[in-house]
Amino acid sequence: MLRERLELYEFIEQEVSGDGNCQFRSISDQIYGSCEHHKFVREQVVKQLKFYQELYEGFVAMEEYDEYLKRMSNCGEWGDNLTL
Repeated sequence: MLRERLELYEFIEQEVSGDGNCQFRSISDQIYGSCEHHKFVREQVVKQLKFYQELYEGFVAMEEYDEYLKRMSNCGEWGDNLTL
């Protein structure tokens, strides 16, 4: 099922480093053809979450939203369902 979905969108399965940046490396790989832009992807995701706080803050229940954004800004912090 996953392989079929990947083929449908002309994506390929690629192994990435499991250093806490894996979600952002994977997105970078699929969009830019390289994992090396993971920091930029993370920055853009956090920027989106910050700009549209009223849309996203209700999905962060375990900590203050500003703390969540600060934590997600850190290289090596694992992405979650909201950052995806």
